[in-house]
Amino acid sequence: MMSEVPTSEVPSPAPPPAPATFNVLAMFGGLVLSVVLGAIGNVVAGFASADVGAKILGFLLGIIPGVIFVGLAALLRRKTTAFATGLLIGGCLVGLIGGICGASMVGFSVR
Repeated sequence: MMSEVPTSEVPSPAPPPAPATFNVLAMFGGLVLSVVLGAIGNVVAGFASADVGAKILGFLLGIIPGVIFVGLAALLRRKTTAFATGLLIGGCLVGLIGGICGASMVGFSVR
């Protein structure tokens, strides 16, 4: 004999989780922080690349500040998603501009 379960005892499905919130101010803070500190790092990397003789080495020196911020964003991604997104965007901008400036500074001398 089949026993029927009343419909009142059938568990209802769990409600969907709340959507994750994205903090725009945290993203903007990460972007500003990485661009400002990356600009200072690019000045140092630009002067360092002025002494090297190869443009590819100057490019690699120039992208170092951007790579640091991209790596930092990867480390912080799980804790603060919005801040890490700002660091990632700023790190990409800093790396691109730093690489171009680092390559163009090769052979530059101030005398």
